[in-house]
Parts: sequence; structure tokens; C-alpha cells
Amino acid sequence: NKYEKPIIITFDDGYRDVYTYAFPILKKYNIKADLYIISGYLGGEKYLTIDMVKELAQSSLIEFGSHTITHSILTKVSDEELERQLSESKKMIEELTGKKVESMAYPTGAYNSKVMEAVKKYYKCAISIEEGKENPKAINTYELKRLYMDRDYGIEKFKEIVSTKTAIIHINGNQKQTFGG
Repeated sequence: NKYEKPIIITFDDGYRDVYTYAFPILKKYNIKADLYIISGYLGGEKYLTIDMVKELAQSSLIEFGSHTITHSILTKVSDEELERQLSESKKMIEELTGKKVESMAYPTGAYNSKVMEAVKKYYKCAISIEEGKENPKAINTYELKRLYMDRDYGIEKFKEIVSTKTAIIHINGNQKQTFGG
């Protein structure tokens, strides 16, 4: 309610190109973004390194969220594994960044009521891959919608997509993919 048309920019997975390409632009224009990282993939070939995450964490522009430890399909794991994916990823990211992790993005978009109940134990909100804009008067904080933005979209397409209501914008990172990531 603080802004007339708030926009939250999100990046999933923790690909290196967020550091290489997006972060310099965010700094140039003083734009904040949420980065949902797969904590167990850090340092992998196309993922952020520990040093990159630490540098990003020093910026007031980046808020970190969990995308679990291994990008597991949360509706298909055991109860114990679900708890581990949620709690340990949060703990790992908080220890690495020195910042509180209060949100998560459902890997592959898979969630159900059991997953949401587990998520509520650790996070204040969760991002879905359901495409759409939020109604500020009826937000379900554990099923937040997003609008997909491809890396090839220009500013006019961006304006067209966000021209009406509140939006969480997911910008495609490393590869072309369907909405969400």
C-alpha cells in the first residue's frame, strides 16, 4: 500500500548472468530486485559463486530468497525432505549473506496445501509461477503471482506488461523458458 503501482523484479535459480548483466543495470538505475537462489547449486558452472553472492549481499538492492537446496519438486518429496529443503536452504543463504531470508519461490511452480503449510513455518511469503497481477486488496502471500519478462523484451513491451496493476516481474535469466522458472 506504500506505492500506487509497486513492481518487484525477481530472478530465479541464481544464474551467474544476474551478477554479470542484471546487477550492473540494477546499480546504475538504483533498482531493487529479489534473487531466489538454489543454495546447493552455488559455485556450479552456470551459477553464482560464493564470492558473487557475498558481493551481492553487500548491496541494499538485492533481497535474497530461497529456491530450495536442489530445486526439488516439493510436492513429490517426503515430509522430512520437504522440511530439509525449506529450512536448510534458508539457513545456508542467511549464513552466507548475513541477511534474513523471508521469502521463497516454489521450484518448478509445484506446491499444494501441504507444501504451503510447511513453507509458512519458515517464510513470510512464497512466489508461484502463476501468471498474473496481484489485487492489493486480496493478496495470498503464499501464492504470489508473477509476470514473465523475456530477456529480449524492450522497454515498450515492459511498459505494456506492467501498465495496469501491481506486478511481480520475473525476468528470464540464463535461458529461454516458460513463465516462472
